[in-house]
Amino acid sequence: MSLTKQEVNRIANEMVEQIQKSHHEFWIDPKSHYDSHKKLDKLSEVFTEELIAALKDITASYKQGRRIVWTMFLTLVSLGALWTAFNGWIIERLPK
Repeated sequence: MSLTKQEVNRIANEMVEQIQKSHHEFWIDPKSHYDSHKKLDKLSEVFTEELIAALKDITASYKQGRRIVWTMFLTLVSLGALWTAFNGWIIERLPK
């Protein structure tokens, strides 16, 4: 079943009317939406290609450092658990 252009327009207009009649908290004020675009345009002037590349490098370095610290922590926890188990094994075999 295909719709004619008039039917499609009628359905679209009814949907728009229903959307406009419903009052939701999340509707954005058109003026504030436009103002936010103006603010983003100003930010795009500040963020040059060099600055974006530097921020990406800093983020990558942070992620790598975080990974190294986490690996060291897990290694030390594992070694501590092995050391504790080994000491228990040694103490158990000492003559009484």
